[in-house]
Amino acid sequence: MAGGAGPDGWAGYGIALADTRHLTSLAETLVLSIAVTLATLVLGGIPGLFLARNRFPGRALLVSILTLPLAFPGVVVGFMVILLAGRQGLIGQVSQALGGDRIVFAYSMAGLFLGYVYFSIPRVVLTVMASAEKLDPLLEEAARSLGASPWRVFTDVILPGLKPALIASGAVSFATSMGAFGTAFTLATRIDVLPMVGGPRAGGASFADDFRRQYPPHPNPLPPEGRRGSRRTVLAPWANDPWASGCKWP
Repeated sequence: MAGGAGPDGWAGYGIALADTRHLTSLAETLVLSIAVTLATLVLGGIPGLFLARNRFPGRALLVSILTLPLAFPGVVVGFMVILLAGRQGLIGQVSQALGGDRIVFAYSMAGLFLGYVYFSIPRVVLTVMASAEKLDPLLEEAARSLGASPWRVFTDVILPGLKPALIASGAVSFATSMGAFGTAFTLATRIDVLPMVGGPRAGGASFADDFRRQYPPHPNPLPPEGRRGSRRTVLAPWANDPWASGCKWP
């Protein structure tokens, strides 16, 4: 019953579904979440199966690296994307050094996609590893003895055995991409996704609109080399972005 406790009561759901901006952000977030889920299942499922089937030196270190995002909140993952694909990020510096244009995509759907994938991969890796260790190898040997190719063994024996794990980890990845606020708060101040838009507020405003009003970009953000003076100012890689360096923080 808490869902109808707002100022508009249960009618608030109808208002949200009738709002064009909310529906557009819902559709874009659904597409983003589906893409993140599919990419995460592939990028996390393959190494998860490999790590469950093989023992080699450095395996524990590799598992630790793959599961490291579990220790990071969403805001930290967002700033990692800024370090890579922001205005002063590593990818932009490398692309410019190679003679091309500076590549910047941190504050777009591509940046949010990268952050969500990185955030969700360890959940798929660990779930697939736990499920793969319980698969009966005799079933695979029986399929090979009957003349099944490696691809048929994978699609007819291994994949059905991993189906519950893939569904569970995919559901977690999808739910994270639909509603995770920390990464969206860091990267999606310029785009409308469901965690930032939410439901329509007074005057049709959203959380993103409130953020832009409260922290407007400074008309003259700091240049990459910092302000002139007797001492050189060293800026973080995201400091040249007007939404990061020029916001009028209270």
